[in-house]
Amino acid sequence: MEKSESTNWREGKDSVRQQMLGSLINENFAGKSREQIIVLLGSPSTKMDPDGEGPSLSYPTGPQRDSYFGVDYEWLIIQFDSANNYAGYYLASD
Repeated sequence: MEKSESTNWREGKDSVRQQMLGSLINENFAGKSREQIIVLLGSPSTKMDPDGEGPSLSYPTGPQRDSYFGVDYEWLIIQFDSANNYAGYYLASD
């Protein structure tokens, strides 16, 4: 990820994050450690993991896209293996 893209993610509004998801995941997470992803994306949210020590990182991406009213939020959840390396992701809503 280029420095400007990383900055756009960290400073971006939610809709910017939603637009960046595809290329972000496909081009930047494979082979990365938990620490490297935090450097790339910034500090994760603690809403889905209050103590920040859980097995995954969560980042809000914006209002749920398939919701008529947009009251729920969409979250990028990044999962790690036992060695704290990227293992996968999924999108969740609250």
